[in-house]
Amino acid sequence: MFKNAREKVQRRPVDLILCDFQMPKMNGIEMITRLRGYITRQNQLNEMVQLVEPHIVICSAYLNQQMKKHMVSVGINNFHEKPLPIEALDKLIEEAIKGVISD
Repeated sequence: MFKNAREKVQRRPVDLILCDFQMPKMNGIEMITRLRGYITRQNQLNEMVQLVEPHIVICSAYLNQQMKKHMVSVGINNFHEKPLPIEALDKLIEEAIKGVISD
């Protein structure tokens, strides 16, 4: 899971990552924490080529207040309960685009 995400951000900029909380081998928070750490390390090592910090959204069928606080503390930009209606997905994409344009 992490290896696939890492390979994608190495190849080209990724503006939005939408992932599930519960995934095989590791949860979404762990994957995002590892990915953010990887991006930070790469950007410190190579100032000429900077990897983009993507807007990150995690979806879960079981969100609670403690999970939300933890997600914010590790740099997750947004979270949403499943099922994710198309209107909510549109809004999340708009927010990610606004972040890219303002950077």
